[in-house]
Amino acid sequence: MFKSIFTSTVLYSLVGILPSIISFFLLPLYLTIIPVEQYGVYIIVNSFSTILGVIMGLKLESAYRIFYFDQKDKKRYLSTLFTSILIISTATSFITILFGDFLFKNVFGLDVRFFPYGFLAVINVLLGSINILYAIDCQNRENRTAYVWYSLAASSIAICIQYVGIVFFKYGILSFFVSVLTSGCVQFVYIVFIGKFRIGKIDRLMVNDSLKYSLPLIPLLLLLTAEQQMDRFFLKKYYSLELLGIYALLLTASGFFSVLINSLDNALRPRLFQSLKINDTVHDI
Repeated sequence: MFKSIFTSTVLYSLVGILPSIISFFLLPLYLTIIPVEQYGVYIIVNSFSTILGVIMGLKLESAYRIFYFDQKDKKRYLSTLFTSILIISTATSFITILFGDFLFKNVFGLDVRFFPYGFLAVINVLLGSINILYAIDCQNRENRTAYVWYSLAASSIAICIQYVGIVFFKYGILSFFVSVLTSGCVQFVYIVFIGKFRIGKIDRLMVNDSLKYSLPLIPLLLLLTAEQQMDRFFLKKYYSLELLGIYALLLTASGFFSVLINSLDNALRPRLFQSLKINDTVHDI
């Protein structure tokens, strides 16, 4: 058991940290091409994406982490949540795009545009809320090989497109958003055609039980996320995008520890809930 957990932790840590390390060492090169103020715009839009991600899909993927082990018909549960997240996230994205320009002008000012940056960010969050379900499914089934290849392939595609877009085509921060969009589209095609995720009839009981768990999480996560991102908004409002860009660069260097903690959580969580389910079954018998 401990050997399995250790192996999972190492693999998840490498998958999480390796792309971050590559991106971190490429960032100084990017900043010789991209003005620091433009990088500040990217950080603001990225903060917006982080907050939007809390409500996108109503956090049903969090329920899948836990209730997966309670389901007798796991394929039906996966299909139900996949379809539900797809519908909810699409509706949330449509509303956000509809009011996005108004929101950006009144919150961020005229120097941070919704089109194209905010628009692409919304689509990326939409794809991310759907694609993460496959990663969680791999973790729940302890299919480490599939998870590692899926994650590394997505990161590699994003990093390569980023590099080409910034260094060769001089597209600036647009390359960050396009790279994530391309990677997200490839992931979505993969989980539908290779992962065999299917849109199916929604089991209302399964969705209701999942929402009872996920909906109460949203206010707390919104507060935590807003607290984590608030410093960026204050720097943008009261100082400058250039200072924000420098500040974000320093934060990037300190983000590796959180990746390790998240990797440990990804390794322990499936084993923990599986053990709890087994214990509950034994107790019932």
